[in-house]
Amino acid sequence: MKKVLLLVATAFTLASANAQTENDLVISAGDAKKIVLGDDMNVVMISATPGQETIGLNKTTLQKMDVKFYDGRLEIMSRRDLRSETVYLIVNDVQEVILGQNTSLSSQDVLQSSHIDIYIYQGATARLKTAGKIDAYSLGDFEVNITRKPIFSGSSASIN
Repeated sequence: MKKVLLLVATAFTLASANAQTENDLVISAGDAKKIVLGDDMNVVMISATPGQETIGLNKTTLQKMDVKFYDGRLEIMSRRDLRSETVYLIVNDVQEVILGQNTSLSSQDVLQSSHIDIYIYQGATARLKTAGKIDAYSLGDFEVNITRKPIFSGSSASIN
């Protein structure tokens, strides 16, 4: 419960160097290991700087999204279709991501996670670069396709 209150308290004061303007949708996942993304979103993960463990979001994000944090799990749901906008999600050592229907997830840089499990609903896609391993699982009656490519300091996977 304390972390949920921290999220609300820091929502108005978070200033992120990764955001282009104050109108960008920016969420810092802090030390969340599990992330749930709702339907109809376009999300770009960005590696946090070392020591960046504060959970927060800016005012624009607070107005357009519902964000909850509990037991190491961050849930991000849009109040409307956000596929035309980009949500920037700053992460540390994320280990599990659940993608809602028609949600697109990518990474701006190489994520420093040793292993990430991706669970996807119909129509979701992910294109991630990580220093570790990526596994993907279907949350419906459809097959998940994974394309893996080696990169300089880890691996890259496209999931759809």
